Amino acid sequence: MNATVVALSSSAATAVGAHLARGLVGRDAEVVLAPGSVVEFTRADLLVVAVTVSGRHADPEVIRLLRDADLAGATAFVAAVGAWPSEVQTADRDIRPLLLRAGATCLAPVLHVVDDSAAPIDRFCRFWSPVVPGLVAGQFGLAS
Repeated sequence: MNATVVALSSSAATAVGAHLARGLVGRDAEVVLAPGSVVEFTRADLLVVAVTVSGRHADPEVIRLLRDADLAGATAFVAAVGAWPSEVQTADRDIRPLLLRAGATCLAPVLHVVDDSAAPIDRFCRFWSPVVPGLVAGQFGLAS
């Protein structure tokens, strides 16, 4: 399974995204740092989009990358790092629609954390990792 994390360089979101991808697939994922090339992550079976939310907006560079993406067939997870609870809906509003429009399957709720602490990421992964192989293989017959 080909897993990729899209995030901004040197941010807590990068650490959270890498931890989330590792927990979902059991090994390290490739990390594509925005700004970057859409081609770098459009071949991913599993895509983790990790963003920092601030001022009720997600990272504009990540949004720019997703606007140009063709993610048909990819399974996507979103991780957001930001203030709680004021920015909890930001990634759902800014990122999830772009993923769906690009053709990704995005079933899980956004993992919203305030920092890169392991405990909430590990709990999320324990719940979602058992279904990841089936999602990636298209075994559930789900459309984006």
